Amino acid sequence: MPVSGLDRVAKIVHDVHGVVEGAALRRVQAYVGGRSKGLALGHAAKDLGGDRAMHNYKGGKLRLGAGWDAVPGGVAVNFRPAGVWKLVDQGRKRSGVIVPKRRRRRGARPGARRAIRMPDGGYVAFSHFGPSRGLGTFGDSERDIERRAAANVDAAIARELRRVVG
Repeated sequence: MPVSGLDRVAKIVHDVHGVVEGAALRRVQAYVGGRSKGLALGHAAKDLGGDRAMHNYKGGKLRLGAGWDAVPGGVAVNFRPAGVWKLVDQGRKRSGVIVPKRRRRRGARPGARRAIRMPDGGYVAFSHFGPSRGLGTFGDSERDIERRAAANVDAAIARELRRVVG
């Protein structure tokens, strides 16, 4: 028996209802989350270079990252590490001096401080840091994710519809 037009529409509506729940919802969230993460990392790469890292920090470079979590009815984008994103976004307002902690070492004279190891391998007694301008990376990422959210959801649902309907 051939399927009438209304029966076909009813089947499509039933299939579309399945798009927004269960495994299909998880696929939509994964698509939107992945696209949002990509936008955030793209802004970080544009501002800091392709490796998305801030160099010359104690212990090496700090790399900006992002991820996403599925939350009821949507996706939450996580910017990691949050303090570094804030520093890149707003910059540093003050300058100062980095002085090593006073710590007694075995065999050292009383009051002796450790030296600070520099990236070139040498040691200094103290180091200066200056103000830096903010790059607006976090704000730009957030605005771009919000601006493209509807288009990403539409594209994800269209993918699911093509998958269901054929």
